[in-house]
Amino acid sequence: MSNDIDHKLKVRHLHLGDYDALREISARVYKGVSGPWTEKTFRELIETFPEGQVCIEDHGKLVAVAFSLIIDFSLFGDNHTYSQVTANGT
Repeated sequence: MSNDIDHKLKVRHLHLGDYDALREISARVYKGVSGPWTEKTFRELIETFPEGQVCIEDHGKLVAVAFSLIIDFSLFGDNHTYSQVTANGT
């Protein structure tokens, strides 16, 4: 019996059209924690720092995402929370 799986992975930047797939993934991953991001929050992140938002597709289906933020270290230093640097996600 073979465990070989035929993957066709592609790394690319996220775009606004990825929201539905992202919502599906994050609803499973963050169930009971915070749930999926709103479309408004996703759009703001893509519009603010598009080059920092990446995803992986397998055979054209979104299977993973990674988000990045640019933070002014002089304002927050090492001691901060996600809520602080994102103004509670706003």
